Amino acid sequence: MSKIKLRHIVSIGILFSLGNLILIMGINKEYIIQSVLISFVCSSSVIYFYQKLLNKYPNMSLFSIIKTKYNNLIGNIIIIIYSIFLLINGVQIIYSFLDFITSINQLDYESKTFIMFLNFLLLVYILNNSLNNLSRFTQIIFVLSSTMIFLLFVMGLKDINFTNLLPAMPNDFKDVFSSISVLIVYPFLEITLLFNVFSKMENTRSKKYVFYIINILSMLFIIWMCIEVIGILGSDYSCYLNYPYYVAISCINVSKIVIRIESLSFIIYYFCCFVKLVFIVYNLVIAFNTITNSRRKHYQPFLLIMHIL
Repeated sequence: MSKIKLRHIVSIGILFSLGNLILIMGINKEYIIQSVLISFVCSSSVIYFYQKLLNKYPNMSLFSIIKTKYNNLIGNIIIIIYSIFLLINGVQIIYSFLDFITSINQLDYESKTFIMFLNFLLLVYILNNSLNNLSRFTQIIFVLSSTMIFLLFVMGLKDINFTNLLPAMPNDFKDVFSSISVLIVYPFLEITLLFNVFSKMENTRSKKYVFYIINILSMLFIIWMCIEVIGILGSDYSCYLNYPYYVAISCINVSKIVIRIESLSFIIYYFCCFVKLVFIVYNLVIAFNTITNSRRKHYQPFLLIMHIL
């Protein structure tokens, strides 16, 4: 199998980082931009550890490294704990997205079931492709998503009040510290879940710094979107909304020719959540195969469990 290129890795990493974070952006985070910056710095030590691990074992999956370093019993227990975290993460993404579309469109039970069934089929179809095809698919999604994010930002510039971003330094750091612990994990430490994908990257100089590259770019994307949300809605208002990015986009004053511009944010939501789900399930299968010494990839059982839960 050919190696994955840096541009594919960047696409996967940024969309994975946004994931379901984009759904809750702004909730109880009056100083979210400051929190993002501090969280990035705090997570750097753990990122450094994973980067060193990737450099030392460039072509091994994280689960293979765990089994190499520990005996079968301890290694399998660690992998199972890791897998439970992945499973819970996947369930949370599906639940968050389902809650989002239910709140926005007031869907009945049959409609939600149908949407989840289509989502299940699409995930199965995408995951049955090779990792290289997955990477190319993600790159296309990234180009579409980043283009829409850029266009929405440009269209919303006239509605952004940059004074809403002040003060630059919080008056009370309790508001910042309350959200730092969450942001350290989502998205900065969560990117370590892509270790198994990064190990398939071309052995170039960029591979030695890939975790830092992805984390810095993800941080810039998050801050970029936070500026739009807080600039349009204000920090006080955005803190109490369930889906502040969606509401911010709906407030943009555009021509009557453009109908329901907030639908673009809905598409961005789905793309980010979908890509994150793809690679969570991809990791779950690798973990399962590492424990069972199997070579076959059974994605359907894990997807079925997630959707049922």
